[in-house]
Amino acid sequence: MNRVLIDYSKWKLFISVLFLLVIGLVGCMSDESQTASPLLAQTSPPYTESLDTPAPPDAFPPSFMLHDTLFYSTGIAITTEVDESCYLGRIDSVGDLFKRPTANGQANISVLGAPYAEYEGGFVLLICDEWILFEAR
Repeated sequence: MNRVLIDYSKWKLFISVLFLLVIGLVGCMSDESQTASPLLAQTSPPYTESLDTPAPPDAFPPSFMLHDTLFYSTGIAITTEVDESCYLGRIDSVGDLFKRPTANGQANISVLGAPYAEYEGGFVLLICDEWILFEAR
């Protein structure tokens, strides 16, 4: 009777590689939520961050102060183009993401120099080449 010799070292290598591949994929899927960057973090260049990224749990909502009133982001992008002659001003200072703006023209998001304009009872602020609607609460 002829015996067939099986080379188990190739099978061990195959199973080891397969195991490492599965572990790597599972690890990548679980890290996704932990590596998301914070909403509108204080980074350069100005106003290039996305509103789609969730904020850190203790961050104050994206807002800016105008006429001694805080205006909060609705997250709604306005499709209407705003003419430069309608600009009321530009954000002239940026405060801490974790605090309320305290001065007119100040925002708590990295949008230094971003223009704002009045829009249907609120204001729009140019962020990432989109006009985002802000309303008083």
